[in-house]
Amino acid sequence: MNRRLHSALTVSMWLACPAIVVRYRQVWDQLPERVATKFNSAGHATGWMTRQQSLNFNLELIAIMLAVFAIVLLVLRVRNAPSWLQWALLAAFWAQLGVMLFIFESVLDYSLYGKPVYTGPAIFAGPGAIVLLVLLFARQRRAPGLNLRETAARS
Repeated sequence: MNRRLHSALTVSMWLACPAIVVRYRQVWDQLPERVATKFNSAGHATGWMTRQQSLNFNLELIAIMLAVFAIVLLVLRVRNAPSWLQWALLAAFWAQLGVMLFIFESVLDYSLYGKPVYTGPAIFAGPGAIVLLVLLFARQRRAPGLNLRETAARS
């Protein structure tokens, strides 16, 4: 496993925090004082925060998520987990980060332009990555198959 690349990708996830701040600052004067933050299944707003609360909430949520990701990846490295597992988890964490950033941008678009928030694809990406990881892990942990020719030759 290329540890430098893995480490660089792990650390670079933290660039999401300043990216969120930059994005909010770009549209700060255009944002209404109260920003929609909770939506029903039809994509209509049902909850609101001030724009500062929204920015703080998004930063805190991403920071907590990234801290968990970093800790999991560090524990895997320290315990010498298989490199395929470390890379698979890193890819899943990046996918989840992308989903979160997509949702944050959708919320801003709703507040700025009134575009409905469609979280359908985003909702399936996170669980889909988890299912893929479970399948990869199960495949790697499976015992080798029974060799019928070898078994028949022994009897």
